[in-house]
Amino acid sequence: MDVYNLPLGLALHPTDPCHPGNATPSDLKFSGGKVWVLLGNLDSAFHVAGNSFLAQVDPNNFSNTHYYELQDCKNATSLATATTLLLIACTNDYASPGKALLFDTESLTVVWDYATGGAPTSTAVLGNKGYLNDVLGSGVMSVDVTLAGSSTIFVDSAHEVPACPVGQYLASVAAG
Repeated sequence: MDVYNLPLGLALHPTDPCHPGNATPSDLKFSGGKVWVLLGNLDSAFHVAGNSFLAQVDPNNFSNTHYYELQDCKNATSLATATTLLLIACTNDYASPGKALLFDTESLTVVWDYATGGAPTSTAVLGNKGYLNDVLGSGVMSVDVTLAGSSTIFVDSAHEVPACPVGQYLASVAAG
């Protein structure tokens, strides 16, 4: 078995240099001939140390790995593939609201983000619908993951999840 060591410490741009993070890989998926690995960036006590990263790994040459910092995405925990898009759950610290991101593997950028008001920890995609859970509430969020000819991606308006103060439950959302 080969092991590829991921970055740690100051390479992960910690919020506090006195408490640098570890890569803390939380999920990986294969898409477009690459392995995509979420790096949670947690410190030794498993507290958020800074923004999460997404690693693009060439399975034929691990030394050819690229890292993308996911701005304002803390403790990324799950990703699902939707053609050239990756749906990412940013859990945060369970006390602050998390978010959902769509990362385009062709442009290598985040093309959409949405503050969920909760703490999403799992993702799934079926067809053009993406789903995220909320461990702070009782809901499942439904997201249209198609670009539909524009850069507009939206939370399913028929089942939109209202932002709630931390500690209050989100309304249960039926996947539609």
